Amino acid sequence: MIKKQIFATLTVLLGWCMVEKATANGWEHTAIPVTALISALGNEDAEIRQRAAHSLGHHPTEDVARILIESIARGESSVQVRQALFSALGRIGDSLAVPVIARCLETEEEVSVRTLCAVALENIRTPEAEKAALRAIKDSESPVKLAAISSLGRQQSLLAAQTLAAYLQSDEERTVLVTIRALGNTRQEQALVALEPLISSEVETSKLVEVLKAVAVIGSGSVSKQVKAVLGQSNDPRVKRHALIALGSIDKTR
Repeated sequence: MIKKQIFATLTVLLGWCMVEKATANGWEHTAIPVTALISALGNEDAEIRQRAAHSLGHHPTEDVARILIESIARGESSVQVRQALFSALGRIGDSLAVPVIARCLETEEEVSVRTLCAVALENIRTPEAEKAALRAIKDSESPVKLAAISSLGRQQSLLAAQTLAAYLQSDEERTVLVTIRALGNTRQEQALVALEPLISSEVETSKLVEVLKAVAVIGSGSVSKQVKAVLGQSNDPRVKRHALIALGSIDKTR
């Protein structure tokens, strides 16, 4: 048994060395046998555990998700490894991970890990994932809150659109910009009701551009008049470009 574990770990290390130059396309992650990666999760070296968890995220199966969840349940002392485990679960996007992600958002002390847990909810669209995002959006730490806002938008629900609308009133510019993008991702008509007052040439350019991007994602004709007005009034090339894109998206949905 010990020999098998040593061999598996050596296989992992050899695989990483052989494909070190291929990091841009992720090929190295799928080139390493899953059995070797699973074995490496139990290695005493935290860096090896971290690398194994990261690579397992490129094997999107329910079995791999279960293994990652079990590894988290056993307790992991390394912050970096916990980050990798939750990032991998987010990449896989299996609903089985929601309870452990929700627990992380409620009990994890490290802000960086909680943030990645909130990010992990982006690829999971279930009522339970939405509830977890709704709770995380109230986190006292800005990175966690922003990640939760983004993930909530991915739920693409009316409740998400209604909840996010309130965050447009934030005094923090970053929060407002992330909220605008999230509202666009909901693809809800209700989101346009919240965004409509911001479709104006008097709005700050960076914010207006994000609003026009959101309108393009939603693709509803209810604000076409406002977008056309912005197109005619603005002299900023970015605003004009995104106004045209938004109008093109609106035309496609008619």
